[in-house]
This record gives sequence, C-alpha cells and structure tokens, in this order.
Amino acid sequence: MDIAKIVFHAEENLKAKSLKTILDKHPEVVGLRISMSGYRKESRMINIPLYLVETWFRKLEMGE
Repeated sequence: MDIAKIVFHAEENLKAKSLKTILDKHPEVVGLRISMSGYRKESRMINIPLYLVETWFRKLEMGE
C-alpha cells in the first residue's frame, strides 16, 4: 500500500480539505484518516479510531 498522506484529527470534526484535494487529484489513492471517530471504511477513505492505530498497522504489516 502506498501512503501519500495521513491526516490526524484530535476532535470529531472530520473535514479534511487537504486529504480531499489529494483524493480528487489522484483517483487511485485511498485516504487514511485517523481520528476520535469510530472505524469506517468508505469507497475511497478509511477512518481509523485513535485507539486502534497500532493494532491496525500491525495487522497491515502481517498482511491481514
């Protein structure tokens, strides 16, 4: 997986204009947003809750 940009949000406000700009310019990219919000997988974006970041990346490394 190629990662172009990771956006962290410390609040529930999930407006990530810079991430949206990258996704608009690069249709092959899947966005990764890390926030206080729960896990959500959308068509071109994955939201990872802060408490799951380490677990999510470890599973990614193991190919799960």
